[in-house]
Amino acid sequence: VNLFLASGHQQTTCRMWAEVGKIPFTAESSENRDSMFQILRGSRKLKHVKFVLERGQRVLVMYESKIGEDCTLDALMMEILLFAREMEPFLPILSKYSLK
Repeated sequence: VNLFLASGHQQTTCRMWAEVGKIPFTAESSENRDSMFQILRGSRKLKHVKFVLERGQRVLVMYESKIGEDCTLDALMMEILLFAREMEPFLPILSKYSLK
């Protein structure tokens, strides 16, 4: 997981992202490819994290939030837990269909 913090006017932007898999090409496994696209479409309803496709094959999970004036360790840990809690159920499903 990559973490980026940027301090701004009265708030801190917190961004996290990680590569969680690769979509197989159609010739490699069209069924797994279709399944992964269905999972990604289903994840659009998530409130905090977004699964995105990069360069046609890599699947990234991304998260961005604004932390108030005091970016304390507790506030940062809450953001990390929120990110992990929302993406975690998707990881075993994506790994099942992801390109190995």
